[in-house]
Amino acid sequence: MKYELVIIGAGITGIQSALKAYEMGLKDVLIVDYHDTFGGFSNPLFNEEGFELEKKLVEKFNDLPYEKWTKATVTGLFEAFAGGDHVLNVQTPTGTFDIMAEKIIICSGALEKPREAHKIDGTRPAGVMTPTMAAELMKRGFLPGKKVAVLDNSKTSRAVAALLSKQGLDVIRIQADDYEVHKIYGKSRVDRVDIKHKYTEQVESLVCDSLIFSKGFIPSTFFLKGTGIALNDKLYVVTDHAGKTSVDNILAFGHCTDHHEVSCEQIESSMKRLFA
Repeated sequence: MKYELVIIGAGITGIQSALKAYEMGLKDVLIVDYHDTFGGFSNPLFNEEGFELEKKLVEKFNDLPYEKWTKATVTGLFEAFAGGDHVLNVQTPTGTFDIMAEKIIICSGALEKPREAHKIDGTRPAGVMTPTMAAELMKRGFLPGKKVAVLDNSKTSRAVAALLSKQGLDVIRIQADDYEVHKIYGKSRVDRVDIKHKYTEQVESLVCDSLIFSKGFIPSTFFLKGTGIALNDKLYVVTDHAGKTSVDNILAFGHCTDHHEVSCEQIESSMKRLFA
């Protein structure tokens, strides 16, 4: 199987890239994503306030005539040499396939960095989870707890807090601009959390049975280890301002890169140069 363009990841950045590809008239395009739905980790929140744009983008993307693979994981990338085609190894529910691509756009995103990746004192009880994990639980009909503390440091965490409140739960919002999670208590289950004021260093104790916490990201770039695509010491793809990687005919955009944010205008101009 050979494609003019393969887009790895159908989160918002991947979707924006696919929409631009269609506007440019590209025909032979494949999009692969390991989720079972499009839009990335925040998909369960797209009916909440603040996600109106993301919801519209997904709706437009669903109407594209391109081939789209869900539950598809890229396990290897073998870059082209001497002007040949790149090869992607893709694992799907029906088998593993080698995909040839003239050009590739990597939009594999990043995972929320959980409590385990931070030096937070205390025990390791159940009930500590990331915002997207809480959103996925609610999507499946489960609630994370009855009295939930949420570190309010992103649009996603705020949407999760609002959704929990709609479910009738007692939600305590920890304002990340002023406080940090200092210590977690509990044996089988969280029973309280200490928070410390960033400026006064005063410690307060919050009684709760769940903590929704994430801070920072872990790039989803495991499939690039050992390739010619340069990664920095934190495993983000190294790109220039236009998303160009260290390998010809491969761009990378979004949270998997060392630039993190990218505008639609940047994606469009970079893709036009890629297909010039």
